[in-house]
Amino acid sequence: MAALVPVVAVAIAHAYMIVTKPPPASLDITVESALFTYVIMPVIIVSLGAVYFMWNSRRSEEEEAKTDDLEAEEIDDTVAKSVDSEKPAEANASEVPDNEQENASNKDKTS
Repeated sequence: MAALVPVVAVAIAHAYMIVTKPPPASLDITVESALFTYVIMPVIIVSLGAVYFMWNSRRSEEEEAKTDDLEAEEIDDTVAKSVDSEKPAEANASEVPDNEQENASNKDKTS
């Protein structure tokens, strides 16, 4: 909305020029219709365009945030699954040294 400040400033300056100077002799136009045609309508059109694009960018940002949240949840799910799958491997890894210790003690007894 701050970008509309120059638009309004130019519109005010343009309106001032229309009101204080007489219209060209070749045009049969009143001050009111000139203000409406050359000041008010362009400001309305530019303002509506700015509001539309601002609304459209917010909507796309919200959609990106939703997809980011979904991706983060999927990543959390895959991390949780990988942690769960690593637990049995760790249990098996801890059993291997125990077995080796038993085998080593059995070898000592046989010799």
